[in-house]
Amino acid sequence: MKILAADTSTGYNSVALCEDDHVLAESVVDAGRKHSERLLETVDWVLGEAGHTLRDVDLLAVSIGPGSFTGLRVGASTWKGLAFAAELPLAGVPTLDAMTRLSAFTHGTVCPLLDAKMQEVYGAAYGFEKGMRTKLIEDRVCSVESIVGELSGEALYFGDGAEN
Repeated sequence: MKILAADTSTGYNSVALCEDDHVLAESVVDAGRKHSERLLETVDWVLGEAGHTLRDVDLLAVSIGPGSFTGLRVGASTWKGLAFAAELPLAGVPTLDAMTRLSAFTHGTVCPLLDAKMQEVYGAAYGFEKGMRTKLIEDRVCSVESIVGELSGEALYFGDGAEN
């Protein structure tokens, strides 16, 4: 199954074409506030790099947040338009859940954090045991200290909100 995925929840414009558990082509560009100008040209580039067209895609996946309100709207509306035009199924993927799949976590606690501005983060916490993920703290907007205070023991904090 070929999946064309996009994440526009932050200032980065990320698009990837995956088949099963392999990434065929991907692009991650610091788009700032220009997702609407860059997203479709990035899709064209990724598909071209992989030697495929939109007709070869089986499913579209897009981040649904939390994250930048405008970025999320651009990603969702673009993917919804592509899904409609190409008659493809569309799946929404929670941003923080997806971030826990950036590495092969097998055990311990991980906390993806995205900068929500005004000294707050979008954050959650997940426990991994034998590669199985369990959500320990639901998605929320809060201070980093709030999440740290709810966890006992060591945790890996990552994402642009971990710098706060």
